Amino acid sequence: MKIGWFQYDIKWKDCMANLSKIKEALQSCKELFDILVLPEMFDTGFVLEPQSIENRNQTEVLKRMQEISITYKIEIFLSMIWKENNCFTNRAFYINGDDFTYYDKVHLFAPGGESLNFKAGEERKVIKTVKGISILPLICYDLRFPEISRNKGDIDVIIYMSSWPETRTYHWDTLLKARAIENQCYVLGVNRIGKDGNQLNYIGHSNLIDYYGNEVAIIRNNENSRQKISIAHLDFHKMYAYRNKLPFLRDIM
Repeated sequence: MKIGWFQYDIKWKDCMANLSKIKEALQSCKELFDILVLPEMFDTGFVLEPQSIENRNQTEVLKRMQEISITYKIEIFLSMIWKENNCFTNRAFYINGDDFTYYDKVHLFAPGGESLNFKAGEERKVIKTVKGISILPLICYDLRFPEISRNKGDIDVIIYMSSWPETRTYHWDTLLKARAIENQCYVLGVNRIGKDGNQLNYIGHSNLIDYYGNEVAIIRNNENSRQKISIAHLDFHKMYAYRNKLPFLRDIM
């Protein structure tokens, strides 16, 4: 299976401009792949006052991404602000053509005020892709809590859609490796770059880690990464063989 991810400078609260960036990146991509992963709040940036973007049509944004999924024959993971029953959630969508399912971020970033305006999710969701791969989608701050990512024999890949600031990049790099090693699975962290409306800096470091803890691909903040979708092949046969050789997961209490 080939997985792609797009690390880009999310234009603040401008969903149409961000959708255009994604389309341009896909149009210029010469390699076929199966799944595309985008950063946290991919169409607005990490907005903590969701009421300020209520003129945005969330249903239309989701529809546009479904159209992209159909056009390019890819499955998509993304996070966006979603309003339902007068409550806002930080919602991760898995999109496969017209079909979709979702996970609501369980660990809201209280130090930044996310918990003041968003409703937390209640449980994780493992998603089975078209090719039968089991993926656990999580969002940014979830990375700091290993309990939610615990592999119970039901996970092949963990993905983190993130807006992780430059000041804590060392934590980001270290925790991604820790989640991969302890769960014996691939881990993909997709982060944004640039500066947001709150003047926070992001330098990317989107990173694919294998089941042993090796960096398969790390994308730092440079001009080449700004308009390019990164793609990597995931070798699950080798991953399963490694688990059989060192069956740590069997000893989970």
